[in-house]
Amino acid sequence: MPAGTLLSVCDVAFLYHELYNGRGFSPISDSWRRYPMAVELIKQLGLYERLRAVSPDPGGEAELELVHSPEFVREVRERVAGGTGRFDRSTPIYPGLYQRALAAVGATLEGARLIARGEVSHAFNPSGGLHHAARERASGFCLFNDVVIAVRVLQRDYGLSRIAVLDVDGHHGDGTQTELYEEPILYISLHRYDGRFYPATGSADEMGSGPGLGYTVNVPLPRRCGDAPYLLALHKLVAPLLRQYRPEFIILQFGTDGHFQDPLVRLALTTSAYVETARLVHELAHDLCAGRLLVTGGGGYNPDATARAAAATTRTPRRDVGRCCWLRWRATVRRPSTRSTGVFSTPDPYRRTRRREMRLAPRSTHWPDGSRGESRRKCSEECATCQTYHGRPHILSVVRDISAQVEAEERLREQEEQYRDIFEATGDGLVIADLNGITVVPGIVSSSPPNMARRRMHRCR
Repeated sequence: MPAGTLLSVCDVAFLYHELYNGRGFSPISDSWRRYPMAVELIKQLGLYERLRAVSPDPGGEAELELVHSPEFVREVRERVAGGTGRFDRSTPIYPGLYQRALAAVGATLEGARLIARGEVSHAFNPSGGLHHAARERASGFCLFNDVVIAVRVLQRDYGLSRIAVLDVDGHHGDGTQTELYEEPILYISLHRYDGRFYPATGSADEMGSGPGLGYTVNVPLPRRCGDAPYLLALHKLVAPLLRQYRPEFIILQFGTDGHFQDPLVRLALTTSAYVETARLVHELAHDLCAGRLLVTGGGGYNPDATARAAAATTRTPRRDVGRCCWLRWRATVRRPSTRSTGVFSTPDPYRRTRRREMRLAPRSTHWPDGSRGESRRKCSEECATCQTYHGRPHILSVVRDISAQVEAEERLREQEEQYRDIFEATGDGLVIADLNGITVVPGIVSSSPPNMARRRMHRCR
């Protein structure tokens, strides 16, 4: 579907099971409120009635066994029936956990099927994204890997082969990477990594093997990296890779535990970083695969920050704007748009360079033909010394640029007395104030939202 096509009101599916209102997978009890809080915020902003609300059926064991062994599925069911213990030091067992995991898997699969059948263009399951689970392992609050199960269903039932998985959770998706490591399925992960931080995987030199060599791309980020390095990697690496791969279907694992208010990951990201991530991926989905975009949740243990990110993700098409605006955030900081749309607009600093698409690979044969493996080896050898190959950025050069950005962010952060992320749901829309300035996510936005001047901050550049 072209980006300018007007979507119907029910072109976005919101998948929500009643079990989401209860206990979650993690032992952090405060985080269990994030899903009902997100729904309440979406309703307050007038977005819920514009979604196609779906109450999905739980996943079945036959679907679980597309990824997990029958013995493992049986072991999980029996241990949960016992009601006590842990799968690992961070994943507690409690009565009802098995049904809760099936609900998350079923919602992700229902979203994938709705999109593949053409009933909707986008779908969002806020409780999916269980990316630590592997074939014979439950860990990191994850029992069954719904993302990989969805990939298997799309391959088996709909004949799709070029599926891209973008994981922006603050933890590396070790389970997802393990299951897709030897396949030509593009898996990109942006996560905190220092060799020790959980799960201690996801270094830049983990690139896949066999037929999947070069299709795994890890972008390791240091603690407290901030927005600028994160968005640098997103625009300089992720977008060109997706454009070159040209997927038939995109799955976005939209974990928000990198937010600066989150107690676990400490990447120091603001809400604006997640807004830009959502906007860019949505744009790429329409450009590359007719809008077929499945979004799952993931980490996010501060319920307020997670609810704001969910509101960002479920932004629906606006008929008064006249084009598909779900996740296409026409927000601004302080400066009204010159267009006569009645809403705000953010200048796109990357538009001038978009024609000069930067690529990881030296040529298109990096992707799947017989010379791909040789190209990757040659590219790695060249980049080990000069960080580029024929003038094009390699992942090592991006990591180097990220380090420089981190140092700049740290210097700026020393001048800030404290972090602030002020949130307000007004009659005009969603107002977010953070280190990047003020962002207005319009419902029907007036030129001067209430209390805007009082909430302005100095922009951090």
